[in-house]
Amino acid sequence: MKRKRFLISLVLIILIAQGLPLAKADSTMPSLPDQMPDQYMRYCWIGGAESKGATFVIKDVDFSENVLKIHIIQLPNDDFTALVDNQVEGDPSLENSIKAALEHGSKVLGTLCDLLSITNENGDNILKEYSISSNREGPTLSNEIRIFLPSEGAKGTVNVRLVFGVNEDLKSLFPMSNSLTLSLVLP
Repeated sequence: MKRKRFLISLVLIILIAQGLPLAKADSTMPSLPDQMPDQYMRYCWIGGAESKGATFVIKDVDFSENVLKIHIIQLPNDDFTALVDNQVEGDPSLENSIKAALEHGSKVLGTLCDLLSITNENGDNILKEYSISSNREGPTLSNEIRIFLPSEGAKGTVNVRLVFGVNEDLKSLFPMSNSLTLSLVLP
């Protein structure tokens, strides 16, 4: 028994001396996409079960005339994947979107990019109306969320809660999802 412990200790000492890792590196650390912009506010990285997933980058925010605009770029986390917006179930344009995405990657991931809520500094809901436009830029998607605020609610600090998701089966359910809250001071 003493000999066995001695051999195990000796092997551990040799491994440590050689600088070899004793445990596998953490594979959950996000690998940011190559197309990540130099300037951005925040990002949300979502990995997939069978893919590397996607990164949602809040590029910038603009506020004028009671309209808050949030610019979001959706980037695939690898060079072989293209993204498609498929959060609306039964969308007749999904098939064409998938065909367009396949021109830029051998794999297509469905994504979700939406607004959950916007509240004032007292926690009151101030959402009046909003719209989202999406454009394809190669394998990526570019979104603009336009939030129309009532004039009395468009002051001070607002908290915008966004939701992002990835699906690999191109259905309208998003098992890999996350939310992000932006606290913004309106001028």
